Amino acid sequence: MQNLLYYLLPVALAAVALAAFFIVRRRRERRQAQEALRDSEARFRDFTELSSDWYWEQDAEFRFRVMSNGAYVNPQSTIGKTRWELPIVGMTETDWQAHRETLERHEEFRNLVYQNEPQPGVLRWYSISGRPFFGLGGEFLGYRGTGTDITRHKQAEETLREHATQLQLIYDTANVSIFNVDAQGVITHANQRMTEMFACPMARLIGSEYVAHIHPAERETGRTKMLALLASDIPMVSLERHYMRDDGTEFWGHLTGRQMFGVDGKAEGLVGVIADVSERKRAEDALREMNETLEQKVAERTRELEAFSYSVAHDLRGPLRAIDGFSQLVLSDNADKLDPASVAHLRRVRAAAQRLGDLIDDLLELSLVSRTELNKQKADLSLMAREVMASIQGTQPEREVLFSAADNLCAQADLFLARILLENLLGNAWKYTGKTASARIEFGRTEQNGEAAYFVRDNGVGFDMAYADKLFKPFQRLHHRDDFEGSGIGLNIVQRIVARHGGRVWAEGKPEAGATFYFTFG
Repeated sequence: MQNLLYYLLPVALAAVALAAFFIVRRRRERRQAQEALRDSEARFRDFTELSSDWYWEQDAEFRFRVMSNGAYVNPQSTIGKTRWELPIVGMTETDWQAHRETLERHEEFRNLVYQNEPQPGVLRWYSISGRPFFGLGGEFLGYRGTGTDITRHKQAEETLREHATQLQLIYDTANVSIFNVDAQGVITHANQRMTEMFACPMARLIGSEYVAHIHPAERETGRTKMLALLASDIPMVSLERHYMRDDGTEFWGHLTGRQMFGVDGKAEGLVGVIADVSERKRAEDALREMNETLEQKVAERTRELEAFSYSVAHDLRGPLRAIDGFSQLVLSDNADKLDPASVAHLRRVRAAAQRLGDLIDDLLELSLVSRTELNKQKADLSLMAREVMASIQGTQPEREVLFSAADNLCAQADLFLARILLENLLGNAWKYTGKTASARIEFGRTEQNGEAAYFVRDNGVGFDMAYADKLFKPFQRLHHRDDFEGSGIGLNIVQRIVARHGGRVWAEGKPEAGATFYFTFG
């Protein structure tokens, strides 16, 4: 017996040890399985919470038994209820019947959209999806699924729908034609106003070429512009176009067109807007015609007035010469017989007659400037200026004036009128440096805002720029007649000559610091 126990005791101990080993290993495996299950559940919970707003489960009777915390979802008020027992709005009985039939067939469902009222007066939109789950024996156990709050998405959809409705209203009621063309220039969309403007029914308009509605005289130009716009060579067009209606009548429209891009950034076509500007074009044409007629009448009246002025001035020269001549004879023959007052009176008569004669000469020259036919050719202004100044200096050889003229200053101008212009400008410079020591006069050329301008500059008495607007007006003088003689017409003659050449004239000066007169010949 002892021998038997001696042999059985190790076996028993080994059996106990083996049993203990299996028990420990089973506990460890169970613990590992539990940890794996908890980890799997945590991963599942994280996934569902990150991919949706909440997770739910229903039993085989479609009653909620699990509901995670989610936006505007109260698990306590949901557990034990079916979905159709919740305060859901926006679902009709037909909708619920269809949903229940899906559940009864144990089918998966996705994106069931409905509204809920979590708080009085507060409606929110939800979207849920669910899938049935089964036991090991295949028995139906219920549904699992997720829910998402889509209120913001629905609000954005509603806002977008409102905007689309407003845009469509604007599109349909606009008083301009709005249309789209594809990459081939075919009209794909158009509003009602376009059918009225082009007298073309929508069925004919859609699918037609845009350029087919342009007046034939401008059709190829329109095609070129459209192709350039489609090719991204130009960002947009804004121009007036001559169009033709389906009934053969014509009208003018102002077109604004730009490229239309797709989501991927490739150009899909063009969008265009056409405003009917026919009335404005007719008004512009009428105004232009009226202006042309008015200009013609003004030119005719001006020619008549100038002819009359020339005739009167010419006829006055004879009597004035007689007054001056006979006054001189009286003074020559009877000066010793007349009292000093009478002699003074006769001399004043002669001076007045001479001034009036100078004025008549200036008026005749002014008339001549306006009536002379323009004959432009190459004019050597440098040579002409030197010749004019030499002639002026010959009248007062006792004066010492330093004169300089830049070389090779040439322009396309009428030789006769150009000489008159220089005679007046250089003559003024000579006159207004008469009381200046070391007088200087310069003729040259400079750049003014990228434009070549000729100038006559002197260091004479100058003028106040505040009165510069009077310089070129006839009979306007900035200096007293007793200080500097003249009729006040010379600069007006200069302005007329420059204007006839398509140029402009202006002056800069400062009292006692000289003056510079600039001119261009267009």
